[in-house]
Amino acid sequence: MVGLIITTTFVVGSKAAYWSIIIGCGAAMAITAFFIEKKVIMFVTSFSGSYFLIRGISLYAGGFPNESELHKEIESGAIDWQSFDKAFYGYMAGIVVLTILSLYF
Repeated sequence: MVGLIITTTFVVGSKAAYWSIIIGCGAAMAITAFFIEKKVIMFVTSFSGSYFLIRGISLYAGGFPNESELHKEIESGAIDWQSFDKAFYGYMAGIVVLTILSLYF
């Protein structure tokens, strides 16, 4: 999930870079989980809950694109920086804030 959000945030169009980031984030999270399992469980739960809450809000408010469709559009050249909906970054800020608040709670 973190890899998908990173590739979407930075509008990664290269297939090699996309998969490198996805696999790298997965490997980094696996290694991290091995050493600090309980903290990772708290973080992943907080992050997942925040993401799904914001995703649910975006279904009504609009402006938060589907990551898999967005990746295909970026890869095909249908979306570039100019045509990318900047409301996405507001949703990203909401995810970060909710993750931090839920970790604190």
